[in-house]
Amino acid sequence: MRYGYNHQRIRKALLPFAYGRRCHFCGRLMLPGERLDLDHTVDQSGYRGMTHSSCNRRDGARRQRIRRSRAW
Repeated sequence: MRYGYNHQRIRKALLPFAYGRRCHFCGRLMLPGERLDLDHTVDQSGYRGMTHSSCNRRDGARRQRIRRSRAW
């Protein structure tokens, strides 16, 4: 598991409040039954809130591509 106990504890506490709110990436409502992630800031020093898992992972992949392209 990539994220530790504190991350999982915060995610579990925030999850019930995420339903019916909008994902800050796509703007769609987050609904029960959907996979949701606790999104952290780029520097991983804090959290930006709950998002759809697919939106959060797409953003992470995009950021990774940008980092790789800058390494060249």
